[in-house]
Amino acid sequence: MGSTMKGHGAAVTFDTSSTFDALIDSVSVEGKSTEAIETTNMGSTSKTYMPGDILNPGGLTVSIHADTGETVPVGVEQEITFTYPKKTGQTNGATLVGDGFIVSTSSDFAAGNQKATGQYQIMWSAMPVFTAGS
Repeated sequence: MGSTMKGHGAAVTFDTSSTFDALIDSVSVEGKSTEAIETTNMGSTSKTYMPGDILNPGGLTVSIHADTGETVPVGVEQEITFTYPKKTGQTNGATLVGDGFIVSTSSDFAAGNQKATGQYQIMWSAMPVFTAGS
């Protein structure tokens, strides 16, 4: 049994962790990237670069309403699904699905009439699969 964080039409679902859920404020998707390897040499008239061979699959930063009573599964690899909010005319939002894990968490508990907020930093273990909305 999994758990799902939801908000504003978006959802982040963890396949095996059923110990927490949260309301999402925003999700930032870090796309894949690679290193830029400098190839400048004594004959160069400007800096030159070539792409690295290994791609970084990226991850997600999920901003949430914090809940002090939740146990967050940091470091537990599992299938994670990010469902994008539906666009006008769509029945289903696009999805990004892959194995990953929560790398870190943070929270900010303000005094007075302010909500407690937090963030989950998620890293993909390998390249996730994107499926367009329909």
